[in-house]
Amino acid sequence: MSAADTSVFVTEEIKEIIQQGCFRQIPLDSIVIVDRPTSSKDRAETLFFNPRSSQGFDPASMAELESAIATDGLLQPIGVRDRGDETYDLIWGERRLRAIRGLVDRDEPVRFETDGEMHPASQVYSSVMCRILLESECDDERALRLAWIENDNRVALSNADVFDLCYRLQSLKYERKQICELLKQPASWLSHTFAFKEKLPPQVYQMLREGEIS
Repeated sequence: MSAADTSVFVTEEIKEIIQQGCFRQIPLDSIVIVDRPTSSKDRAETLFFNPRSSQGFDPASMAELESAIATDGLLQPIGVRDRGDETYDLIWGERRLRAIRGLVDRDEPVRFETDGEMHPASQVYSSVMCRILLESECDDERALRLAWIENDNRVALSNADVFDLCYRLQSLKYERKQICELLKQPASWLSHTFAFKEKLPPQVYQMLREGEIS
């Protein structure tokens, strides 16, 4: 699937959330990207953050996505969780959010849907349309599942990201059956994932993490 795609693949679970949910334009700078823990210990103890590593935002694919949004707009809403203090945790749509912020930072011309004309990105995207989830309906486990589903079906996660997520869930005392249920994957997929990771020499795994191989 093209990196510029912003709307073609919407999973059934997210489609249902979008159809049922509350939508609102919220300030761009009120959306918080949950920090990715940097230490192995913190990663093992933290349930929710985007399973895609920062290696997943390569300049070429992000430039393509920025161009698509500048031309056609934001065709699918970003998903956020209301923190209750006028800020929002990003749940899905980090690539789209980063692309919009890139356009705004450079204040590039983008198409405004209402009049079809080009305007500065800082004006068009001072706020963005989001699907708002309440904390009461989206705990960390559900947030992780939604982030996993949306990420994996738009631009597939790297092998290293998948390995890290599975081992992180295991370190959080999730049994294999629970991991499969959370990620909606068969037991054979998880067994293959663990077996493949265990066969990798440490230096090869490090190359995967750093994006040198895929």
